[in-house]
Amino acid sequence: MQKRGSTKDSKKKADLNLGLTFIISLIIIAFITVAAFYTLRNFSCRSEQAQVLSIITSMKEDVERTFYASQGSQIAFRFEMPQVCNKIERICFANPNKRYTTQIDNKLKFFIDKYKGKDMDLFFYPPESYRKLGINEAYDIPFLNATINPNCYTVEKEVKLLFENEGKYVIVK
Repeated sequence: MQKRGSTKDSKKKADLNLGLTFIISLIIIAFITVAAFYTLRNFSCRSEQAQVLSIITSMKEDVERTFYASQGSQIAFRFEMPQVCNKIERICFANPNKRYTTQIDNKLKFFIDKYKGKDMDLFFYPPESYRKLGINEAYDIPFLNATINPNCYTVEKEVKLLFENEGKYVIVK
């Protein structure tokens, strides 16, 4: 014969096991949700990295096409800079080996100056903006010459540049 209290004890144990299972399930669901969010964010950042590298490649191609066109030729270059992971505020065309022809803040000057002696023309600013994307902060754009040094453009939804053939090189207007 069973005691009266034993059914209550087994019911309490079952309730406790059910509650514990529910709590563990919630923790696992929360962990999976966080991992999924992180993974999707990482895919988004990788997509932006590919977009920025594609913009740089297209820019190099358009500058080269402008260089090989007749003197005075111009090519309009437009692009949309992705803005989810990337926090690039300005893109600057500069020659760190020449004196500056425009007033710039000290942080930007210091940033460009660290490339003295190197052939870099394109800079992403601020320096922290590209690190999440895994892209470089400065690039060499062959045939490009910064006559306005530095020549910076604010990154908005769409950035519009004009490349012009000056004979020996291409400038950004």
